[in-house]
Amino acid sequence: MEHMENLVSLLWSKDHNAGCAALRRLEELSGESDAVYLYTDRFAEMLDSKSSYVRNRGLLLLAENVQWDEERKMDRILDKYLLHVVDEKPITARQCIQGLRNMISARPEWIPRIKQAMENN
Repeated sequence: MEHMENLVSLLWSKDHNAGCAALRRLEELSGESDAVYLYTDRFAEMLDSKSSYVRNRGLLLLAENVQWDEERKMDRILDKYLLHVVDEKPITARQCIQGLRNMISARPEWIPRIKQAMENN
C-alpha cells in the first residue's frame, strides 16, 4: 500500500514526467483490481486543481475506477466530473468526455444526467 500512496502523491507533482508515469501505472493497476479505487476521494479533489495536468489525471483515474464503485462514491462526484465537459483547457474537456464511455458502461442509469450535461454545455 505504501507504493500505491507514493504513486498517488506523484499525481500532484510539478514534474510532469513523474506525474504521467504515476498516472500510467495507476491506470494499469486500475484494470487489475480495486486497489486504486480506494483513492477515489483524492482523485475527486484533483478536479479542483488549478493545474490542468492534475485535473486530467483525476478525470482519467475516476473514469478508470468507476467499474469498482460498489460504494457508489461516484454518484456524489458525477456532477463535479461533468463540469469539466467545458473545462477551460480543451484537452481536459476532451479527457472528461472520453471518460464518459467508462461511466456509461458502469452506470447506464447515468445516461440522462450525462446527456443533459452535454446538451447544456
